[in-house]
Order: sequence, then C-alpha cells, then structure tokens
Amino acid sequence: MNKKLVYTSIFCLFVVWIQSSPLFAKDLYIQPTRDQSRLKGDGTRENPWSSLQLVLKTDQAKPGDAIWLKGGFYGNLLIYKKKFDPAISIKSEKHAEVQFSSIVINKSSGIKFKGLTVSLSFDSKLRDELLRKKSAPTIIRIQGSNNISIDQFGVFTSSNFENWTKDDWANSVANGILTTGNKIDITNSVFRNVKSGINSYANNSKIENNLIEHFAGDGLRALGNNSLYQGNTIQYCYQVDKNHADGIQSWSVGEDRKPGTGTVSGSIIRANKILNTGSASHPFKCNLQGIGMFDGMFNNWIIENNLILVNHWHGITVLGATNVKILNNTVVQIERNQIGPPRITIGNHKKKIKKSYNNIIANNLLICPNRCPPKNRSIGAFHANNLYISSLNESFVNYSKFNFHLRRSSPAVDGGYTLISPKTDMDGQTRFIGKGVDVGAYESW
Repeated sequence: MNKKLVYTSIFCLFVVWIQSSPLFAKDLYIQPTRDQSRLKGDGTRENPWSSLQLVLKTDQAKPGDAIWLKGGFYGNLLIYKKKFDPAISIKSEKHAEVQFSSIVINKSSGIKFKGLTVSLSFDSKLRDELLRKKSAPTIIRIQGSNNISIDQFGVFTSSNFENWTKDDWANSVANGILTTGNKIDITNSVFRNVKSGINSYANNSKIENNLIEHFAGDGLRALGNNSLYQGNTIQYCYQVDKNHADGIQSWSVGEDRKPGTGTVSGSIIRANKILNTGSASHPFKCNLQGIGMFDGMFNNWIIENNLILVNHWHGITVLGATNVKILNNTVVQIERNQIGPPRITIGNHKKKIKKSYNNIIANNLLICPNRCPPKNRSIGAFHANNLYISSLNESFVNYSKFNFHLRRSSPAVDGGYTLISPKTDMDGQTRFIGKGVDVGAYESW
C-alpha cells in the first residue's frame, strides 16, 4: 500500500473532523438588508452577513455554530436538507426585534431557534397569496425533520384582530405551527390569533409552557408518540364555523393515512390549563371541549394534573384506550345552564372495532353546579376516589378569579387514592401533604 496515500487520507479526515468539531464553533452575526440576492459582510459582529437564507444555503454555518440575528425583517425562511451535528443555534440578539413572515423547514436536523417573531402580517403579498388557498395556511411548517427546537417565539396571523368579524376569523386566519418527524420541541412560546395553535405529529417531542389564545380551531393537537405536552395554557376560543373545538385533541392515523386506523402510544398530557373563559370583549365564544381523543387507539397514555374549565360534556374523553391513566385532574363546568356537565369518560373505539381495557380513572375532581353525571360512564376502566361536587364555593380558594387551589375544608383534601397518584401536583408541589393525597390537580398545603 502507498504510505503517502494513507497519510494523505488520514490528514484529510483530520481536517474534516477539525472543521466540524464543536471545539471550533463560531459566533456568527446577521443584519438583514433589503437586497437579499447576494451575501454581503463576513459574519462578524462588526460586519455582519446580510441574509440568513443565503448563509444557510451557501453552507457558511458549521455544526455547533451560534448564529445571532440582529433586529430587522428576514422575510420567508426556507431550510431544505440542512443537517448539523452538533446542532447550530439561531437566536435573536438581546432586545432585538427579529421578524419573519413564515418559516418552512424540510428534511433537516440539528437547528435550535430562540426568540423570533413570525407573522404573515409582516408580508402582505405572501399573506394574501396564502390566504387565497382553500385551506388555512400554516405560519411555521417543520416536516420530515428531527432535533429541531422552537423556543420563546411569538407567532400570530395579525396583531390587530380585536375588531375582526366572524368572516375574518373564518377566512383570514392561519394555523400556528405544524410539525412532523422526531424530537421537535416547542417551548415557552405564544401563539395568538390563529386557527389551530400547535399541530404536533412529531414523535419523542416536548410541547411545554406555551400560551395558545384567541384561536378558531383546536388549541393543541397532540398527535405524536412518546411525547410530552405539559404546562401549556389554552384560552379564548372563537366559534366561526361547524368545527367542534378542543383545547387538546388527539387521534391516531394508520397506514392508510385515515384517522382512527392506527395507535398512538406513550405520550403524556400533564399540568395544562384549558380555560373556556372570556369577557364582553371576546366575541363568538365557543363551547370548547376539554381533552378530546376520539379516534383511537391510544396506548400507555397518562393524563394528569390538568385544570379544565369548559361548558361541554367532553371534559376528558378517550375513545379506544388501553393502559391509559387519567389521574388527578380538575374539571369544572364554569357556567350554569350550558352544555354539560363535563365528564371524564373512556369508551370503546368510536367505530366499535376495538374495545378499551386495563385503564384507570382516579383522584379526579369534577365540579358540576347544574347536575352531576353518573359516576361511572366508562368502559374498560378501573375507577377510584373520583369526587363530584356541585358547589364551586365548597372547594376552591377563589374560583371567581380562577384560583382553583383547594380550601383546607374541601372534601377533596386527603380524599385521593395515594398508591396511583402522581408524585407532584400541577404546581410541582410534592404529593402528598397531610393524611393522604388530595383529589384534583392541586395539592393543598
């Protein structure tokens, strides 16, 4: 073997490793300009590049690099087949207002975004073009990708929607975000003035601590396997068409790509707030369903420590369930003489093709001021220590101000089944305090 050739090959591999090593990662800077047709600058803080799109397209960013975005409008970002290991970060400089009209990521991996604002309203031409289509457009699309994170985003169709008519809500609103793939996290972000807020098909993902408000579809669609949907607040729903809006909805998809023909497994819905509340300034208020999982099968799911305030029968409904645990949720009918009262129900598959079995419904607190439903309407579920109360005053510290922590005098205190309760409550407070675990989402202390 030619030794010179061997040494040359080893040297080339070493150079490639050096170039991709995180030890040599750089801080890169971008300041957008009107002319996005060619790349200007050298990426330093003093002479930043002029286009994020061209930096990524021309492979200026290397694995591990941090791209800092200075304030300005960056247009519509398209990322296709870009893979970074270790991941690059793309984030706004401190106090910078970084704006995009939309973001599309396809077949890519290893990108962590932070601190961006994305709205169709920043580009009226793109907005009008997308809204002319039959179905509502989506502001951020991440498809066929993995190891992507979205953190501290602001996402909205329009910032001025207070005077929108029902027709505006039906025809001029976009979906917030759609994800497919693996490990696509969405955290600490705000989705406002959208049709559906978050549509997460991605597996092994984390959807956490987001605010979804002023929406006209579903708040959060939890469609991935082995994913965590935690600490999100969903509020202010608008009824503008025949859609039955859910705070959180899920369904399975089989090999035929039809709903209700597959199995979704191993996910957790925890410590979310679903609030069908509003005021005189909130027109077209919908009768929001709480957690609706109507097209199973659903296997090994946990639904725990959620606070659900709705005027509908569907407080928590799972149709087609195996090994599902519904534990320590607080479900409240907030207005008398409305649809309801809300229930917690497990039933067989909606099309009666599969039965539900080996499920648990325990330690849930249901407030039904009108009339309480039968305590056991479920199929294939073990029930334990669920509590139905007709008086809001009886249980909560200050329900009129949406403080649903328990009074010490509440019958829910120490009334739960300790052996199967979550280890913490909605606030992260350790369970249990006192003689036993409390019923509902909050542990009194």
